[in-house]
Amino acid sequence: MSLTPRFLLLAAAVALLAALGIWQAETEPMLARAWMLPAALLLMALLAEQRLAHHYRLQLVRDLPAQVELGRRFEYQLRFQLSPARAVAMQVAEYGASGLQSLDASGQIQANDWQKALSLDHHGQARLEFYALANSLTAPQFNPLKIRVRGLLGLAWWTRSAEADQASLQVIPQVLRHDEIRRLTQNDASQIAKKRGQSYELHSLRDYQPGDAPRSIDWKATARADAIKVRVMHQEQHLELVIALDVGRRSQLGIGQMRRFEHFLNNASRLAQYALHKGDVVHFLAYSNQLQLQLSALQGVRGLQALQRALRNLRADQQESDPLLVAQWMQRKMRKKSLLVLFADTDGPMPTQRLLECVVQLKSRHLAVVAGLLDPDLFAIAEQPELGLDEAQKRWFGPTKRLAALELLAQQKADFQSLSARGARVVSALPEQLDSKVMRAYADVKRRA
Repeated sequence: MSLTPRFLLLAAAVALLAALGIWQAETEPMLARAWMLPAALLLMALLAEQRLAHHYRLQLVRDLPAQVELGRRFEYQLRFQLSPARAVAMQVAEYGASGLQSLDASGQIQANDWQKALSLDHHGQARLEFYALANSLTAPQFNPLKIRVRGLLGLAWWTRSAEADQASLQVIPQVLRHDEIRRLTQNDASQIAKKRGQSYELHSLRDYQPGDAPRSIDWKATARADAIKVRVMHQEQHLELVIALDVGRRSQLGIGQMRRFEHFLNNASRLAQYALHKGDVVHFLAYSNQLQLQLSALQGVRGLQALQRALRNLRADQQESDPLLVAQWMQRKMRKKSLLVLFADTDGPMPTQRLLECVVQLKSRHLAVVAGLLDPDLFAIAEQPELGLDEAQKRWFGPTKRLAALELLAQQKADFQSLSARGARVVSALPEQLDSKVMRAYADVKRRA
């Protein structure tokens, strides 16, 4: 229970009346007891409020989508129903759900812990709207709400519990949407059209998939097969693509709103989907100090479904990663020239040395693309203006942080150059840019191959 300003004001008036009665007790004996009646009425009103509030039954429903994508913003609602129905004021607070990051309507990050005031209508109903993104594959765990209902007379706030349904939310890695597939396909077509003097022969036919350009449909084959068929030209011949994902200890370092692991997982999932859409054969590996996941020869829609099922259960661990496991696997399994896209940490001498050894072992037979993330916080610190001598003495940690950030960025650049010198194509970008750069690198390597 928490008393409202209204009750405190009335209690102050009663106290003032009592003080006046004591002061005038000798001349006005009746006035000395005049405060007792309003005090009794005030206490009786408070007890009546308590009794009424005790009978309130509050039902809470979380309107959540059945499935959300990792790192994508989504909207959900909280719906309240009070029984018996009446219009009352209410205060609600929640200590943020694990696995979710709260956002405002514009998409900016805000604190996960929140407190809101709302009014139930005469039907005893109200709703709150929220925006959030899932920053982990683990199903979010919602904490019980802290709820206070204002009494009918407005004398106090009464703590109530809500009967909440068991809300469940499944989080999956990001997938390409139809408009994204169509845009990527059109970009590939425009690149092919730029090459003059070359002829492109029909390679095969395959079933239509959402996002295919209408001009690629073979209408005669569609009529014969009673299913929509798409022409696969010479440039779309199958490519053996190996996607390797670092899930070791360093993948749990945070960058932006998620860890490296979640960023890499989204990028790898989308790349695999696009490659399967193009008709390529995809192999998927996840590794730390051993291979945590091995999926071989994925093709078509069934391959995509198998991959998505496996990725939903993939988790990072606390072991040091060894990319040489990927090189050894490819040397055993991949007999033809293949493309490796390796999503890995490149911060520090030890991870880079392991990556260099991996690239050297593969470069005689296979092509390698190494994808790494750049930390926007490092750039923000490095770009801070230099401080004057007096200010630097007051804020001695500022120049130290800036020098450390500059050194880390210089080391990362040198590591990328070392990988490039060994024959790997290096794709490094901020989290929001890595996906598009990896897609372009994959399409470019595929055309040249």
